[in-house]
Amino acid sequence: FLKTAEAAGAHAAQAATALAEAEAALERSRAALVEKAEAVREEEKAARAAQRAAAQRENAVKAREAALKKELERRLGWTDEERDRQREEDEREAAAREEAAAVKAREVATLRKERSVRRQEENVEAAAAALEEKEAA
Repeated sequence: FLKTAEAAGAHAAQAATALAEAEAALERSRAALVEKAEAVREEEKAARAAQRAAAQRENAVKAREAALKKELERRLGWTDEERDRQREEDEREAAAREEAAAVKAREVATLRKERSVRRQEENVEAAAAALEEKEAA
């Protein structure tokens, strides 16, 4: 009976040690996830700053383009009808460019989110596998 009790005690001690190691591994995994999440936030912040800068450049280009068009219209002596027709065409082209840029931005955001989720899933699976190995041991 004493040998059985000693063996059970040793087994319980091993299980407690394995559990403590698994908990420590999970804590390390959680800390790594937190660090990765912070890195993703920093990447997203940089991407937003880059998007703002790109929008500012695009606005400057649009303003310059509008000024050049006005000058061209003045030099060509266009009628109001011709000017209106050209303006409508320009607006359609600008709307198409803006929609394409918005679609691209949504695609980039979706890809980033998918990559982040995939990383988190991999980390959780690795932590679960480590925990299962510890429990099996």
